[in-house]
Amino acid sequence: KGLASAPSPKGVTPPRTDGVRGRGANMYTAVTTHMDAEEERKQAPPATSTRVLKVEGLKRPFTEAQLRERLCEEGGIITWLWLNKIKSVCFVEFELRDQAHSVRESLYDEQWPPRTGQRLLVSFTSKAQAEEVVASAPTAVPLAARLGGISSRLGHVPPAPGGRTVEREREREREREG
Repeated sequence: KGLASAPSPKGVTPPRTDGVRGRGANMYTAVTTHMDAEEERKQAPPATSTRVLKVEGLKRPFTEAQLRERLCEEGGIITWLWLNKIKSVCFVEFELRDQAHSVRESLYDEQWPPRTGQRLLVSFTSKAQAEEVVASAPTAVPLAARLGGISSRLGHVPPAPGGRTVEREREREREREG
């Protein structure tokens, strides 16, 4: 007995599974859906090219190394890269204007990272505009500062909430015992 399939919405063709059942059917559907999405990518609108690109729509998980690798796939040589703290926007400068143009054409409206990412918006910008954004961006608090720095490892403990320190609490306990 075959299962009756629900009618598809108007204009939407259900993915073919060609007899694939179970887990394989889901994987096949995901792959074909991704392939369909690639076919529907928009062309980058015409713009005056520069050596600097602004890439928006980045979505984790990815590493800076993976991003650099993707940016260099078109043969570009990166001379400067900045990625914001939450990894949603980056500015990248290439050695040549043609390299930036090729990368923009390649990345515009691409879903990246492939499985979890959003569609990228890639636009030309000037180095001055990029540096202005970078200068005004909130800076990350260094890990050492969040963990209490070197002083916490040397025996000094930062004040606890309410102004008390662990050292003061130990002194008070000694006074009570003595």
